Amino acid sequence: MPDTDPARDARHRRSLLRQDRSRQTRENIVRAAARLWNDQGYEQTSVAEICDAGGVGRTTYYFHFETKEQLLGELTWLTAHGVAHSLDDADPDTDVDQRVALFMAELSRRVEAMPRHLAATVLTAAMPGVARLGQFPEGRVDFGHTLAQIFASAQQRGEIDPNTDTDELGAILGGMVMEAMLRWATEHTGDRTLTQLLQYRATLILDGLRTTPRNSTSR
Repeated sequence: MPDTDPARDARHRRSLLRQDRSRQTRENIVRAAARLWNDQGYEQTSVAEICDAGGVGRTTYYFHFETKEQLLGELTWLTAHGVAHSLDDADPDTDVDQRVALFMAELSRRVEAMPRHLAATVLTAAMPGVARLGQFPEGRVDFGHTLAQIFASAQQRGEIDPNTDTDELGAILGGMVMEAMLRWATEHTGDRTLTQLLQYRATLILDGLRTTPRNSTSR
Protein backbone atom coordinates (compact mmCIF):
# COMPACT_ATOMS: atom_id res chain seq x y z
CA MET A 1 0.00 0.00 0.00
CA PRO A 2 1.35 3.47 -0.85
CA ASP A 3 2.34 5.62 2.11
CA THR A 4 -0.24 8.42 2.07
CA ASP A 5 -0.95 11.16 4.58
CA PRO A 6 -4.35 12.83 3.93
CA ALA A 7 -3.48 15.85 6.07
CA ARG A 8 -0.17 16.37 4.29
CA ASP A 9 -1.84 15.97 0.90
CA ALA A 10 -4.49 18.53 1.86
CA ARG A 11 -1.82 21.01 2.98
CA HIS A 12 0.00 20.50 -0.32
CA ARG A 13 -3.18 21.15 -2.33
CA ARG A 14 -3.90 24.30 -0.32
CA SER A 15 -0.34 25.48 -0.90
CA LEU A 16 -0.63 24.95 -4.65
CA LEU A 17 -3.97 26.76 -4.69
CA ARG A 18 -2.50 29.74 -2.82
CA GLN A 19 0.44 29.86 -5.24
CA ASP A 20 -1.91 29.77 -8.22
CA ARG A 21 -4.09 32.54 -6.78
CA SER A 22 -1.02 34.62 -5.96
CA ARG A 23 0.32 34.22 -9.49
CA GLN A 24 -3.05 35.12 -10.99
CA THR A 25 -3.28 38.19 -8.75
CA ARG A 26 0.16 39.37 -9.88
CA GLU A 27 -0.80 38.92 -13.52
CA ASN A 28 -4.08 40.78 -13.01
CA ILE A 29 -2.23 43.71 -11.44
CA VAL A 30 0.32 43.83 -14.25
CA ARG A 31 -2.30 43.67 -16.99
CA ALA A 32 -4.40 46.35 -15.31
CA ALA A 33 -1.32 48.57 -15.04
CA ALA A 34 -0.42 47.97 -18.70
CA ARG A 35 -3.90 49.02 -19.82
CA LEU A 36 -3.68 52.22 -17.79
CA TRP A 37 -0.16 52.98 -18.99
CA ASN A 38 -1.37 52.51 -22.54
CA ASP A 39 -4.31 54.88 -22.04
CA GLN A 40 -2.79 57.64 -19.93
CA GLY A 41 0.95 57.08 -19.65
CA TYR A 42 3.25 55.53 -17.08
CA GLU A 43 4.10 58.63 -15.04
CA GLN A 44 0.48 59.78 -14.98
CA THR A 45 -0.81 56.50 -13.52
CA SER A 46 -1.03 56.20 -9.75
CA VAL A 47 -0.88 53.09 -7.59
CA ALA A 48 -4.45 53.81 -6.46
CA GLU A 49 -5.65 53.69 -10.07
CA ILE A 50 -3.81 50.41 -10.67
CA CYS A 51 -5.40 48.91 -7.55
CA ASP A 52 -8.86 49.99 -8.69
CA ALA A 53 -8.35 48.62 -12.20
CA GLY A 54 -6.89 45.36 -10.90
CA GLY A 55 -9.56 44.86 -8.25
CA VAL A 56 -7.09 44.68 -5.36
CA GLY A 57 -6.41 46.68 -2.22
CA ARG A 58 -3.22 48.61 -1.60
CA THR A 59 -2.06 46.02 0.94
CA THR A 60 -2.34 43.28 -1.68
CA TYR A 61 -0.63 45.47 -4.26
CA TYR A 62 2.34 46.21 -2.00
CA PHE A 63 2.58 42.55 -0.99
CA HIS A 64 3.42 41.78 -4.62
CA PHE A 65 5.16 44.98 -5.79
CA GLU A 66 7.09 47.53 -3.79
CA THR A 67 7.33 50.00 -6.70
CA LYS A 68 5.85 50.68 -10.12
CA GLU A 69 9.28 49.88 -11.56
CA GLN A 70 8.87 46.30 -10.36
CA LEU A 71 5.67 46.14 -12.38
CA LEU A 72 7.68 47.02 -15.48
CA GLY A 73 10.04 44.15 -14.74
CA GLU A 74 7.10 41.79 -14.30
CA LEU A 75 5.67 42.85 -17.66
CA THR A 76 9.03 42.07 -19.27
CA TRP A 77 9.05 38.66 -17.61
CA LEU A 78 5.49 37.87 -18.74
CA THR A 79 6.56 38.66 -22.30
CA ALA A 80 9.65 36.45 -22.00
CA HIS A 81 7.62 33.64 -20.45
CA GLY A 82 5.02 33.82 -23.23
CA VAL A 83 7.68 33.64 -25.93
CA ALA A 84 9.38 30.68 -24.25
CA HIS A 85 6.05 28.88 -23.89
CA SER A 86 5.26 29.37 -27.58
CA LEU A 87 8.43 27.47 -28.49
CA ASP A 88 7.21 24.40 -26.61
CA ASP A 89 4.81 23.66 -29.47
CA ALA A 90 7.48 23.94 -32.17
CA ASP A 91 8.50 20.88 -34.17
CA PRO A 92 11.45 19.34 -32.28
CA ASP A 93 13.18 18.69 -35.61
CA THR A 94 13.38 22.36 -36.60
CA ASP A 95 16.94 23.58 -37.00
CA VAL A 96 18.52 26.42 -35.06
CA ASP A 97 17.72 29.04 -37.73
CA GLN A 98 14.05 28.10 -37.80
CA ARG A 99 13.79 28.04 -34.02
CA VAL A 100 15.52 31.40 -33.61
CA ALA A 101 13.31 32.85 -36.36
CA LEU A 102 10.24 31.61 -34.47
CA PHE A 103 11.55 33.17 -31.28
CA MET A 104 12.08 36.53 -32.99
CA ALA A 105 8.71 36.46 -34.75
CA GLU A 106 6.82 35.62 -31.55
CA LEU A 107 8.71 38.25 -29.56
CA SER A 108 8.01 40.86 -32.24
CA ARG A 109 4.31 40.00 -32.25
CA ARG A 110 4.04 40.56 -28.52
CA VAL A 111 6.10 43.75 -28.41
CA GLU A 112 4.42 45.29 -31.45
CA ALA A 113 1.06 44.76 -29.73
CA MET A 114 2.14 47.45 -27.25
CA PRO A 115 2.14 51.14 -28.15
CA ARG A 116 5.70 52.23 -28.81
CA HIS A 117 5.70 54.67 -25.90
CA LEU A 118 4.81 51.87 -23.49
CA ALA A 119 7.35 49.48 -25.05
CA ALA A 120 9.99 52.20 -24.70
CA THR A 121 9.16 52.68 -21.00
CA VAL A 122 9.30 48.95 -20.28
CA LEU A 123 12.54 48.42 -22.18
CA THR A 124 14.25 51.48 -20.72
CA ALA A 125 13.52 50.13 -17.24
CA ALA A 126 14.90 46.70 -18.17
CA MET A 127 18.06 47.87 -19.94
CA PRO A 128 20.17 48.63 -16.80
CA GLY A 129 20.09 44.91 -16.00
CA VAL A 130 20.68 43.84 -19.57
CA ALA A 131 23.70 41.68 -18.72
CA ARG A 132 21.21 39.22 -17.24
CA LEU A 133 18.10 40.82 -18.70
CA GLY A 134 16.27 42.18 -15.69
CA GLN A 135 17.61 39.91 -12.95
CA PHE A 136 14.35 37.98 -12.73
CA PRO A 137 13.67 35.93 -9.57
CA GLU A 138 15.02 32.39 -9.49
CA GLY A 139 13.03 30.00 -11.65
CA ARG A 140 11.85 32.62 -14.12
CA VAL A 141 13.10 32.64 -17.67
CA ASP A 142 14.35 35.66 -19.57
CA PHE A 143 15.16 36.15 -23.26
CA GLY A 144 18.80 35.18 -22.81
CA HIS A 145 17.88 32.00 -20.96
CA THR A 146 15.48 30.89 -23.71
CA LEU A 147 18.02 31.64 -26.43
CA ALA A 148 20.70 29.74 -24.50
CA GLN A 149 18.42 26.69 -24.45
CA ILE A 150 17.91 26.97 -28.21
CA PHE A 151 21.67 27.13 -28.75
CA ALA A 152 22.40 24.26 -26.34
CA SER A 153 19.95 22.04 -28.23
CA ALA A 154 21.51 23.07 -31.56
CA GLN A 155 24.96 22.32 -30.18
CA GLN A 156 23.86 18.82 -29.18
CA ARG A 157 22.65 18.26 -32.76
CA GLY A 158 26.00 19.42 -34.13
CA GLU A 159 24.64 22.58 -35.75
CA ILE A 160 26.93 25.06 -34.00
CA ASP A 161 30.53 25.06 -32.79
CA PRO A 162 30.88 22.55 -29.89
CA ASN A 163 33.29 24.92 -28.10
CA THR A 164 30.70 27.69 -27.85
CA ASP A 165 29.54 28.73 -24.39
CA THR A 166 25.79 28.61 -25.06
CA ASP A 167 24.88 30.45 -21.86
CA GLU A 168 27.15 33.33 -22.79
CA LEU A 169 25.89 33.27 -26.37
CA GLY A 170 22.30 33.47 -25.13
CA ALA A 171 23.15 36.42 -22.88
CA ILE A 172 24.92 38.23 -25.74
CA LEU A 173 22.11 37.80 -28.24
CA GLY A 174 19.55 38.52 -25.52
CA GLY A 175 21.23 41.86 -24.91
CA MET A 176 21.26 42.59 -28.64
CA VAL A 177 17.55 41.75 -28.77
CA MET A 178 16.81 44.22 -25.97
CA GLU A 179 18.82 46.93 -27.70
CA ALA A 180 17.05 46.33 -31.01
CA MET A 181 13.62 46.50 -29.39
CA LEU A 182 14.48 49.73 -27.60
CA ARG A 183 15.76 51.21 -30.83
CA TRP A 184 12.55 50.19 -32.61
CA ALA A 185 10.46 51.76 -29.84
CA THR A 186 12.34 55.06 -29.66
CA GLU A 187 13.89 55.73 -33.06
CA HIS A 188 12.95 55.78 -36.73
CA THR A 189 14.15 52.49 -38.24
CA GLY A 190 13.21 53.11 -41.85
CA ASP A 191 11.26 50.40 -43.60
CA ARG A 192 12.58 47.60 -41.40
CA THR A 193 10.13 45.84 -39.11
CA LEU A 194 11.00 44.79 -35.58
CA THR A 195 11.23 41.18 -36.78
CA GLN A 196 13.79 42.20 -39.41
CA LEU A 197 15.85 44.13 -36.85
CA LEU A 198 15.90 41.16 -34.49
CA GLN A 199 16.58 38.56 -37.18
CA TYR A 200 19.49 40.60 -38.57
CA ARG A 201 21.23 40.49 -35.19
CA ALA A 202 20.57 36.77 -34.84
CA THR A 203 22.07 36.10 -38.27
CA LEU A 204 25.21 38.10 -37.41
CA ILE A 205 25.75 35.86 -34.38
CA LEU A 206 24.86 32.54 -35.98
CA ASP A 207 26.83 32.96 -39.19
CA GLY A 208 30.06 32.75 -37.24
CA LEU A 209 29.07 29.64 -35.32
CA ARG A 210 27.44 27.24 -37.77
CA THR A 211 29.15 23.94 -38.48
CA THR A 212 27.02 23.40 -41.60
CA PRO A 213 25.68 25.79 -44.26
CA ARG A 214 22.47 27.58 -43.42
CA ASN A 215 19.35 25.60 -44.30
CA SER A 216 17.73 27.24 -47.31
CA THR A 217 14.28 26.56 -45.88
CA SER A 218 14.97 28.87 -42.95
CA ARG A 219 15.81 31.92 -45.06
